[in-house]
Amino acid sequence: MTDEMRTIQARAFSGCSSLKSIRIPAKVTTMGVDIFKGCSDLTIYGVSGSTAETYANNYGIPFIPDQVSQTVSCEYRTHVQNYGWQAVVADGATSGSSGKGLRLEAIQIALKNDGLDLGVAYRTHIQNYGWQGWVYDMDPSGSSGKGLRLEAIDIYLTGSDAAKYDIYYRVHAQNFGWLDWAKNARSAGTSGYGYRLEAIQIKIVPKNSPAPGPTAIPYVYPGGGVG
Repeated sequence: MTDEMRTIQARAFSGCSSLKSIRIPAKVTTMGVDIFKGCSDLTIYGVSGSTAETYANNYGIPFIPDQVSQTVSCEYRTHVQNYGWQAVVADGATSGSSGKGLRLEAIQIALKNDGLDLGVAYRTHIQNYGWQGWVYDMDPSGSSGKGLRLEAIDIYLTGSDAAKYDIYYRVHAQNFGWLDWAKNARSAGTSGYGYRLEAIQIKIVPKNSPAPGPTAIPYVYPGGGVG
């Protein structure tokens, strides 16, 4: 059973009397009736609080929380003026450039996790176009071959396990340098200036963990800023 499976059909393992144990990934959110009918010595392993645990309790099947680590890693890369797509970095590392005056033109973001139902959504504000639609899980956001700068970005977590984590991100903006950290769909960057983003850092942490740094002003516009 793979970590990408989301549904187990009714009676899928019915009559498999030799089945003694099975691990059900957290991404499985739909389980049919009598999946394990006749599996009298079965033990289910899975993530605490998951659909698998509820199913096991409802059918009187022993359930043991597995020891899979639930550490989540955020990976991302940016398309930089004159250089193209950069190598993937992770967990707060800088993607982009410093001291070169080069614009970010696009970004891709994804999460690596241990079978949790957790993804990432993001959108960018592009020169001449404004805010774009949301994209997900390593889809590119931005533009290609148009020479247009990114000016701001929003990021949030998706999936049933999203409430267990916070995603923080900050950007290096033209003429401002590093702005403060934004979190969970708050905007990071600038508006009203026509300034480029030059670099970005992204981190995912357990819910209510301390912020990586100041959070007062991640987004600025003429006359003020938004915390």
